Amino acid sequence: MSTAFCDLSGVAAVHARPRKMLAVRLCDRKCSRALCVCTRMGTNDVGSDRDPRPQRRKAAKLNQRTGRGSANATLGTAPPGCLKFRVYTVKLSHEEYRDAPNRVDLFVRSLAQAMSVPFSPLASLIYGKDKTLVRSVLDNAIMRGRPVGAILKEEAGLQGTTTPDVCVEIVRKSFDCRKRKFPAKFVFVVDVLLDPKLASMVRVQQGTVEPLDSPATSELQSASASSTETNGTGHRHDTERRVVVVGAGPAGLFAALALAESGAKVTLLERGKPVESRGRDIGRLQNRRILDENSNFAFGEGGAGTWSDGKLTTRIGKNSLIVRAVLETLVRFGAPDSILVSGKPHLGTDRLVRLLRNLRACLEELGVDVRFETRVENLIVKNGVCKGVHARTMDQSTESFYADSVILATGHSAHAISYGMLSEHGVRMEQKPTAMGFRIEHPQSLVNEMSYGAELAQHAFSLDSQRKSDRSQALDASIPVADYRLAAHDVLSAQAPADLIYSCWSFCMCPGGQIVCVSTNERELCVNGMSFSARQSKWANSGFVCTVGHAEYASMAPYAQSSSSRSNSTDPGHALAFQKHIERRAAEMGGGSFVAPAQRVLDFMERRTSSEDSLPSCSYRLGVRSAPLHELYPDPMNRAFIAALERFERTMPGYLSPDALLVGPESRTSSPVRVVRDSRTCEAVGQLSGLYPCGEGAGAAGGIISAAIDGIVVASSIISSHFTSPSPAAKDDRDASLITRAMMHHQTAGATFVNDY
Repeated sequence: MSTAFCDLSGVAAVHARPRKMLAVRLCDRKCSRALCVCTRMGTNDVGSDRDPRPQRRKAAKLNQRTGRGSANATLGTAPPGCLKFRVYTVKLSHEEYRDAPNRVDLFVRSLAQAMSVPFSPLASLIYGKDKTLVRSVLDNAIMRGRPVGAILKEEAGLQGTTTPDVCVEIVRKSFDCRKRKFPAKFVFVVDVLLDPKLASMVRVQQGTVEPLDSPATSELQSASASSTETNGTGHRHDTERRVVVVGAGPAGLFAALALAESGAKVTLLERGKPVESRGRDIGRLQNRRILDENSNFAFGEGGAGTWSDGKLTTRIGKNSLIVRAVLETLVRFGAPDSILVSGKPHLGTDRLVRLLRNLRACLEELGVDVRFETRVENLIVKNGVCKGVHARTMDQSTESFYADSVILATGHSAHAISYGMLSEHGVRMEQKPTAMGFRIEHPQSLVNEMSYGAELAQHAFSLDSQRKSDRSQALDASIPVADYRLAAHDVLSAQAPADLIYSCWSFCMCPGGQIVCVSTNERELCVNGMSFSARQSKWANSGFVCTVGHAEYASMAPYAQSSSSRSNSTDPGHALAFQKHIERRAAEMGGGSFVAPAQRVLDFMERRTSSEDSLPSCSYRLGVRSAPLHELYPDPMNRAFIAALERFERTMPGYLSPDALLVGPESRTSSPVRVVRDSRTCEAVGQLSGLYPCGEGAGAAGGIISAAIDGIVVASSIISSHFTSPSPAAKDDRDASLITRAMMHHQTAGATFVNDY
C-alpha cells in the first residue's frame, strides 16, 4: 500500500499542514481519494484501504437522528463572579454590514455601546487567545445567521483541536427597514458572559440589556447542552401503555415522538403516503391535473405544512422553552441551525422533505409502528371509553388498532373523518372564528422596492440559494428578499353594527414563492402559497384574508339537512358548510380542472371583471381564469377587503399596482370548528373519554410550530395522567431529551388556540 500525499505540499499526508485538502493515493492500480489529517481524519486513517466518505455521510445521518452534534450552542458555565447578559439592541447598518474587514469590530463596538462598557476590554475578552479564529467564526455567524458555538465546533473539528470557550452567542438576527428616514439595519440579540469588572459597568435596562438569570433560560441552556451528549431517547417509563396517533402532520409527529421517547407503544396512522411518494402524487397534480384525494398538498406525511413555505414563526414566544425544544428537534433531524437565530425562521419545502425522512427513521428506531395509506373510519368505543380505531388499509381491508389512548391529529381538511365521526360519538364541538380570502401576488422585485426603496432593493437576494455563484452574490448583497405583514383592523366599524366588525390582514407571506392548489377533491377549489428554501421565484404571494364568524356561518343554516340544524345558527356544521360553499363556487368560477379564478386588484376595487388579456403573469401552474371574485364572498366581506386595500396602499405605496393579482380562494387558514377539550387533561369533552383531539384539526393550533407544540402538550397530558411519574432525581437526569425536558416544565392547563401567522 502506498503512502497518501497531500496536494498542498506534495509531502506525506501525515505531515501536511492543517488545511482542508484532499490527498490522493495509488493502491492496486486504482486512483482514489482519501482524506488526510488536514481534515477530520486521524493519522491512522491515512493510506488505509477504505474510502472514508461514505462513513462520514452515515455519521452525519446518525447525528441528525440522535441529536449528537446539535447545532445549538450555549455559553459555558460562568466562573464565580461572572455574569451573563442578554443584549437586545446590537445593530449594524447595511453599510457597516458590508464592510468585511471591519464588520466584526463594528459588531463588538455596537455590543459595547449597548451595554455601556469600554470597547477594548470587551474585545479582548471576546477574541481571547485565538483572535484570528474567533474573528473568523464571529464573522461567519454574523453573515450566515448561525450560532457561534456551532461554527466553533465545526472549525475545531476540522483542525483537530478542542472547542475553545466562547463568551458571546448570537441568539437572533433580523433585518429592520421599517423607518425610511433611518438607515436600514441588521439587529442582533446577543448573549454575553462578562467578568466581574466588566459586569459591574453594564447599564441594565429592561428590553435593552437584561441579566440572564431566569430559571426558564437556565433550564433551556441545560437542556440544549445535554442534547449534544445524548441519543435523544429521553426518560423511558416502565409502561405497556398503547397510544394510537391519527395523522402524521406536525402535531401527530411530535406527539408520537414525545410518547415514544417516554416509553409508550405508539402506532402512527396516516391516510396519505410517505413524503417520497407524496411528492410524485403532487407532481402528477401539478403537471397532469390528476388528484389523489389521499395524497396531495393537504394529506400525507408531514401534513399541509410540508408543502408550505416552511415558516417557523410563532406568536408563542420564540425563546420559550417549548418553542426552543421544537426548533432544536428540527435541527436534530436536519434543519439548518440558522433557524435558531433567524428572526423569521424558514425551512422551505425542499428541506422539509429530507427532515421528515430523518424523523420517520428516528420514530421507527424508537419502536413506533408507522402505517401509511391507512384511513381511519371510526372509533372503537367500549363503555364510553375510546379504545382504538377502525381503519381501512391500502389493500382496502379493514383493520382494528386497539389502544389505551387515541390522539386525533387529522388536520383542518379531514372534515368527514374528524367532525362527522366525532359528532356521531357525542363529542362536543363549537364554531370558531377563522379567516378566508384570497392569495394576492406581486412581482418580487416590486415587493423588494416597496419594502426597501429603489436603492436597497438592488441588494436583495436569497441568502439560502443552493448555487455557489448565487450564494456568493447573496453574501455580497446581504439583504434577504423582502416580505411584509400588513393589517387593517375594524375596517367597517363606522358602517356596520357591533357584531359585524371586520379586520383584514396578510397571511403566510411567501417571498420568492408560488401559488399552489390545495384542493382535496375535484369539486372544490382552494389555493395556498409555498416557496422553496432558495426563494428564487420572480413572484411574491401572500394570503389576503378577512375575519369570518357567526354571521357568515349562520347564512348556511337554511340549507342544513336536518330541522334541528336549520333552527340552530350556532351549529358547527354551518361553519364547515360555509367553507365548502366558497370552495365550490370558486371551482365553478374557474371552470374546473383546478383552474383558479383570478382578478386584477384594481378591477376588484372597482367591482369589475378583468379582461383575460389584462391578467398579469401568475405563478399558479394549473392556470387562472378571469372571474368576478368580488362576488365570491358576502358583500360585507368585499367592502372590508376594499377598505383594507386602501389602507395597505397608504402603508405600503405601490401595493395597488397594475401587476397585483388576486387568486382565490384562500379558505383554509385554520379550522372553522373547535373540538372542545378539557383544559387540564386535553381530553375531548362529551360522552367519550380517552380521546385527545390535537393540532389544527382540533382548532387548537395554526401553523407548524403551534401544532407541534400542541402535540407535545397532549402527549405530556397523557404521560402525566397515565404513566408512572419519574422520580425527582430523574427530572434532573442529563439523559433527558429536549422534548422530554420541555414536557416536564410545561403546564398544560389552559392551553388555548394560537395562530402562528
